[in-house]
Amino acid sequence: MKIPDHEYWGQIYHALKGKPWLKVLETSVYQIPERVRERYGSMFIVYNLWKERYEAHTLDNSGPDTFAFPIPLDQLDCRVLTIARRNDVYRRGAKEIHREMEEHNEKLRKRKEKYRRDDIRQFAKHIRPAVKKIAWRM
Repeated sequence: MKIPDHEYWGQIYHALKGKPWLKVLETSVYQIPERVRERYGSMFIVYNLWKERYEAHTLDNSGPDTFAFPIPLDQLDCRVLTIARRNDVYRRGAKEIHREMEEHNEKLRKRKEKYRRDDIRQFAKHIRPAVKKIAWRM
């Protein structure tokens, strides 16, 4: 449900009161904040001055924290809408998003394990000649 403009902006500025490092973006060249609001209702885009990045926030979160997800881009363009769609719990469901997160974490764990094995293998190759020479002398 779309909130009327005056209530929407009032709620945003009230939610961000005491957080001067978060600057609300009301528009951009490609009108991304407007398109995000049009599609997701209570979501809005801010620029975090401390972390020097864009972030999506939502009024749907309970409590004082409005953070939804970081936007890993240097500029706002249509990729932001793709990221928002990928992170939309209402549209895709929490189970599907959780499953994707678990798969991603498993891939990261496997990659980390592979790098660890490769490091051990490289270390073993590096010290093998020295160990072989010492062992031969004994």
